[in-house]
Amino acid sequence: MTDDQADALDERSSGLNKNLDIAAAKWDAEHGKKQTSPLWSWWSEPAIANYLAKLICGEACDRVADLPVLGIKKYCARDIPFERAISVGCGAGNKEISLLQNGLVKHFTLYDISQEALNKVRASAEKAGLTDALRLVRADAFRDERGKFDMVYWDNALHHMMDAHAALSWSKRRLKRGGALVVNDFVGPSRFQWDEELLSMCNEMVSYFGVPPTCKTDAQELERIDPTEAADSGRIKDALLRYFPDALWIPLGGALYFVGFTGKPVKFTPDSLVTMIGLDARLNAAGMYVYAFAVGKKA
Repeated sequence: MTDDQADALDERSSGLNKNLDIAAAKWDAEHGKKQTSPLWSWWSEPAIANYLAKLICGEACDRVADLPVLGIKKYCARDIPFERAISVGCGAGNKEISLLQNGLVKHFTLYDISQEALNKVRASAEKAGLTDALRLVRADAFRDERGKFDMVYWDNALHHMMDAHAALSWSKRRLKRGGALVVNDFVGPSRFQWDEELLSMCNEMVSYFGVPPTCKTDAQELERIDPTEAADSGRIKDALLRYFPDALWIPLGGALYFVGFTGKPVKFTPDSLVTMIGLDARLNAAGMYVYAFAVGKKA
């Protein structure tokens, strides 16, 4: 099968096309919001960033946006800077901008279905003087893109693809020989259908912090709001290792900091945050995690 034939097959199997408008409207609304939420979110905590950095590369870090920089510097040292890279579902583009600013990528093609998201990227790029280093595209990358790249980058977007195998097969075809796949993403159960063991352990620990328990997600309601949310996330690891069998795979926890606490009205003290991170690390070591960092190469 030729690459063009495989691309056509993946367009059909991705299932994205009929859901793009619903998802785009949802993310336009999200990126258009100006108010901040009073609910806790892990990605705003320097201590969480530092915890994840230690897992990825053993170094310190206080910004989630800088985690891919550390990972790529460590595991792609012989390949950087990447001449041409592509990111699908770039959102506001904070991490892609950081990779450019740190000299790890010379030119980035960024895809997203949200115009509001791309507007944010454009504003950030102009402020940083990086406009010429970016190509912004509002489209379905599976249908639109046929170029070859030195790096394919997925950051909390791969779990929005309707078919993880189709997305990673497409990623491999977009890479030049010797090119790198870098994934920093949610890899937990599809549609957030937490298994009973994880949910039980999580809620037992959460109860010590006086926080309401996490309930099973209504998959149909989640799909109604955003058909792409965690659509096939439960198959990401299997798909990645199928197309990149020698890939590095680093579990990044999340059973507590995401499943247990994100989106809840909790205020951590410095000590209680350290305790929570320690408990999350124990679950991560036991194989209970929902995030991962991965690097693969195209032979």
